[in-house]
Amino acid sequence: MDEEKAMSIGERIGGCAQFTAGVLPIAEKELAAFARAVTELFGAEQARRAVEDWMEELELSDWPTGSVPPDCRQVTIAAAARLANRVNSRLRTSEWKLARVRQRAHLAGAAGFDSPTASMAPQE
Repeated sequence: MDEEKAMSIGERIGGCAQFTAGVLPIAEKELAAFARAVTELFGAEQARRAVEDWMEELELSDWPTGSVPPDCRQVTIAAAARLANRVNSRLRTSEWKLARVRQRAHLAGAAGFDSPTASMAPQE
């Protein structure tokens, strides 16, 4: 019985190694393409964070029990969604800050104070 268990474990490890050897090149290519695209579009800092997101999504993904590799494209889509949320959040924050500056400038102008944006307006 112990020999059967040992063989079973050995076979599982061998199967796991073969499975991993088939998955890694696919995952590596997918991650590299994703990282290049994010770097080109959003810069190195966002790319670093996106790679971390990709790795976390890979860890969270359901690994099939057969010889079918996990769908790395789905991992990329999930990581891209995280990136989009992060970038959109930054844009909303920037837009909010800009709106506050404009509102303050408008209020300052209405109160008779010179506003920074008023001094930039073309003079007639």
